[in-house]
Amino acid sequence: MWRVYDEQSVNKIILQFASLTFIIEAEPADDTIAFDVTSKQEPNTEHWREASTFEPWNTVIKPLRTIESGEIYALALDGSPKAQAVLNKMIESYEESADGGTAAGEALKRLKANPPEALSGDGALAELVLKNAFFIDPGSRPYASARLLGLSETKNKALIEVYINRRALAEEWYHVVISKCGRAWTFFSITQIAVS
Repeated sequence: MWRVYDEQSVNKIILQFASLTFIIEAEPADDTIAFDVTSKQEPNTEHWREASTFEPWNTVIKPLRTIESGEIYALALDGSPKAQAVLNKMIESYEESADGGTAAGEALKRLKANPPEALSGDGALAELVLKNAFFIDPGSRPYASARLLGLSETKNKALIEVYINRRALAEEWYHVVISKCGRAWTFFSITQIAVS
């Protein structure tokens, strides 16, 4: 939820997520802007308004949604210093919160324990993905299988379907793209496509 002061001059914006609070604060005296991410806390909201309900904020601010595990995996696979800094802050905030039951919380927990690396081992590409699938929790590994769906024309990317079948109505499907970098394959993208 975004909130701003009622006054004409906005000097603080707060974004509240499931377990985090993101605060953007402007200091009018010296034109600086400070950003802070903390574990969720209920700020004093006296004299504040819900920003998404009035102009011009309602055209900019969209309803909040939960961070998806795929977005977390995208940050992990990005490799840039900025993405890594954001991911580290998310992991740190996760450890300070009680967000372990959510898909995003579980994804952060798995990433901390087993960060993605180049795929190691030999064998078929599907088996290579399954062996190195850091996004699958250890308890689900016995129920996981993978199959190659296709290769790019240049054969430097492959699409793998990972299927986890714990039991009826406890299934997950992922599309995993891997990319060839020199002689090694690396994860390129991970998308959960279905859950039953």
